[in-house]
Amino acid sequence: MPEAALLGASYALFHVPDLVRYGSKPSRQIARDPLQLAAIAAHVRSYESVVAYPPNQVFIGNLAPQALDLIERPRFRQPMESAREEGAFGRIFPQDLFYSRLADADPFHLVHMDDSGDAPPGSAVLTRAGRPVGWIEPGHPDDASQTSEVILENLACKASAIEAARMCLRDVDPKSIDYVINTGEEAIGDRYQRGGGNLAKAVAEAVGCTSATGADVKAFCCAPAHALILAAAAIRAGLYEHSWAKQPLCCDFVFVTSDLASRVRSVTVDAHTQASDHQPVLVEF
Repeated sequence: MPEAALLGASYALFHVPDLVRYGSKPSRQIARDPLQLAAIAAHVRSYESVVAYPPNQVFIGNLAPQALDLIERPRFRQPMESAREEGAFGRIFPQDLFYSRLADADPFHLVHMDDSGDAPPGSAVLTRAGRPVGWIEPGHPDDASQTSEVILENLACKASAIEAARMCLRDVDPKSIDYVINTGEEAIGDRYQRGGGNLAKAVAEAVGCTSATGADVKAFCCAPAHALILAAAAIRAGLYEHSWAKQPLCCDFVFVTSDLASRVRSVTVDAHTQASDHQPVLVEF
């Protein structure tokens, strides 16, 4: 019977200071008092300071969590020297690259990177240091679940998931993946099914998992835990199995003491049986 195992993990952390205005609380504050936008802009941090922020270095695997105990608070005033964008667990990306990834993730051409004119009414303006560089148009003018702000949220989830998945699949053939689960918190859909869309399959297609099906699991920030349970159950039940080796691979070992080593006559591995997730090893003395 196949066993489930966690074989890899990757984090994609994007620094997008110009999108803070579209957060739930900032957008409400700005609607009540437009001067709040300038106040927010005055407190955003540079990409370099975000990379050097010690908790972010922990997040991507360049610093042990225990090291934070030795760093005086507030830690943003204690930047790490020679901090790197990439670590063992993931990478930090700048805003311009994020905008590019948004456009790449948009098959319906709703993202417009163009600073030559004004954004149409109803669009979500994309800025760089407060200056317009593009916009996102609504998916449908009469659909409240496809406003420009909702499309921005959906594409942000898709683009960041694509980047994390690509890093996670660096040493894996994407075509070997047969099921993908997405746990992003934003609902994907339209006025007929506001949360009925499937971001998992869209991400799978973008990263080359052309043999995969999949579905979304929603449970706020707890969704990844539920997804791991469901994935493990599907593997345990024999419904899906991720073949991560590029060729037949045996992870079982037989050890013999030095006084027996000279008496080993043969070692045989049955690589063809499917009776178990382990391949039998026969040692003849």
